[in-house]
Amino acid sequence: MANLNKGTTFVSGGEVTAAKLNDMVDNATITDITATDLASNNAMVTIGTAPANKAGNLYFDNGSNSTFGAKNGELLVYSGGMFHSAAENVETVMTFLSTESPVVGSVMTLDTTTNDQVKMSSVANDTSVVGVVAETSSTKARVVRTGYAKVKCDASLTDANRGNYLVASATAGQATTASVIEAGTFGRIMSIDLSDDTIAYAMIFPATQPSGTAYPVHFFSATETGGNTLTTSSNNADYVLQTLDTFTIDAPPIAQNYSVHISGYLEVYGMDSGADFDIKEVVVKHGTTTLGTLAQGSVLNNTSLALSSTEIRNHLWPFSGTVYVPHSVSGNSESITIECQRLSRNVPVVGANTQYRTNIHLNASQWKVV
Repeated sequence: MANLNKGTTFVSGGEVTAAKLNDMVDNATITDITATDLASNNAMVTIGTAPANKAGNLYFDNGSNSTFGAKNGELLVYSGGMFHSAAENVETVMTFLSTESPVVGSVMTLDTTTNDQVKMSSVANDTSVVGVVAETSSTKARVVRTGYAKVKCDASLTDANRGNYLVASATAGQATTASVIEAGTFGRIMSIDLSDDTIAYAMIFPATQPSGTAYPVHFFSATETGGNTLTTSSNNADYVLQTLDTFTIDAPPIAQNYSVHISGYLEVYGMDSGADFDIKEVVVKHGTTTLGTLAQGSVLNNTSLALSSTEIRNHLWPFSGTVYVPHSVSGNSESITIECQRLSRNVPVVGANTQYRTNIHLNASQWKVV
């Protein structure tokens, strides 16, 4: 209840004057006013930490109440089951997908299935990011579209990330860092939360759209060597080399097709006199699908080297080429197989050994549009 403190105190037998009467009113004060002392259509501003709820009241939150994603000095008004920032941010209260449970810092994107609804982002570099959650109720979220907000990231951050840009990651509701502005960039890190290094405080702005400029991102490189011994079982046998090598390409970063450049050589050699070899082709496979045939390089002529009474004849088959791999899910690994379709001998000998060895280099990259 409010208390009225008069400006002048009269004592028994004291003189009543016009000046004293004026002072009693002019110097009076009112203390301990609460919301219950105001009419139902009025509100008051309270300085201090905003409580869990206080319908209709304004709070100048100087208590750094992180529950609401705020820092010191934010004017908040409680309405519709949650606090709204009165000045610092451009925000909108939006309904979110009923099957999801966003939290403060969740990255939200358009839900095109329902009017005026958002959902947690789950596509890397999503260009339809709306903003970041500052507060939630059972079915709605206060989404910061422009301004200062806390953002949940998919990895630990350090001071080195200060100034990095933010884009949506493939992890639901989370962001990942970028060193340059990319398609879908929606924020820039100002500081890192001291108690949780996956939380960034960032300036939020409308997500950037693709500019049409692209640059290659190299995300996998490997060199492998291998070999085997094959034995012919008839005088007209073809050796079929099912697999020269298999590469597991780790986690393409973007959910889009990528290119793989392959180069290397296949060397075949035999231990019997007069043997000669013919290689049909070397192909690249993604599962059971043939992606392409590698071009043959300069093939060295057959050579021989005296070794006791046995002749070693070898055939070196360089190859190289680039294939495109279909890919629709970021973060998933892929297996690429290098296969020789056929190896034959023009002078086959039953029981004779033929050996091969390989040296293959593979480099995978994607074109990222910014």
